[in-house]
Amino acid sequence: MALAVAVAGLLGLGALLEGTAYAVLHRGDLGTARNLATAAAWLRFAGVVVAVGAVCSVAWHLALRRRWAELAEGAGASVATFLVALGLLVSALDAPRGSAAGNVVAAVGIGGWALLATTRAARRSFAELLAPAGPRQAPLWLAAAGGLVLLAVGVGLPPPTFRQAALAAAAGAVVAVGVAAVAGALLVARAQGMIVARGFPTLAGALWTLVAASVARAAAAGAVLGPGASLTGIRVGFAVAAYLAMAGWLLLALAALGQLYALAVPGGGARTTPGHLPPPPPPAGWYPSPGHAGFERWWEGSAWTGAERPAAPGQGGGGGADR
Repeated sequence: MALAVAVAGLLGLGALLEGTAYAVLHRGDLGTARNLATAAAWLRFAGVVVAVGAVCSVAWHLALRRRWAELAEGAGASVATFLVALGLLVSALDAPRGSAAGNVVAAVGIGGWALLATTRAARRSFAELLAPAGPRQAPLWLAAAGGLVLLAVGVGLPPPTFRQAALAAAAGAVVAVGVAAVAGALLVARAQGMIVARGFPTLAGALWTLVAASVARAAAAGAVLGPGASLTGIRVGFAVAAYLAMAGWLLLALAALGQLYALAVPGGGARTTPGHLPPPPPPAGWYPSPGHAGFERWWEGSAWTGAERPAAPGQGGGGGADR
């Protein structure tokens, strides 16, 4: 989680510099804007490099625990995230113009995440055939995969110029729909009790803020770009979109920071009375699944996992190690 905070923080700082680059754009002095845009591109690359380290760390822990099925997914996620980082590196080397090749490589990496989500949907579908009364996770994984595919399409488009209004608007719109699909799948999962993290409202707010940023970028592209592009419109429209993206990334950092506290401190975030420590979390094991009567969910000792099974006869659902 500490690495997740760093990832979101770096991406947020990159969005801040990008917005500032647009805000100071001036015909007589393009050097400052170019330098800021280049720094923003390198910060995005650094953020995803940290994300590669975070995903590889998860895969390493899975290997130590000999959880081979999950390790295969972790290895695939590591490769996909590495491809995103490689694409951002190519784009940063060609900043501030950007690189069509870099966008394509990054899109392939995001497509790898979509493939992993599709694989998880297929696995959940088979499991749900054996337990038809349980929660339906397969459609949600499939919706998330579809959103990631759209995100890959939007990222993979070539960098538009100030005269290509349609291309810039299309990229922003496709990215917005893709992120919205992922956010919607998470909201449904939360409503059905599949996600119990207390920091979820902040996470959801972050994702919808990123959706708003993409919508703002698409709207600005359609309104101010083209043959008669307005410099003032570019400065205002694209700066607002970048600052919205910055707010989204900072909210993600806040959500990760809250989850880090919850994992580091027993009962983190729970209300306590003066002079009394919260009770320690229960040990790892199978507990009644929150909100799903008749099912048990695996508690790792600090957080719920996605593994569920039908409860033994005579055991109820709900409650348990609610964290």
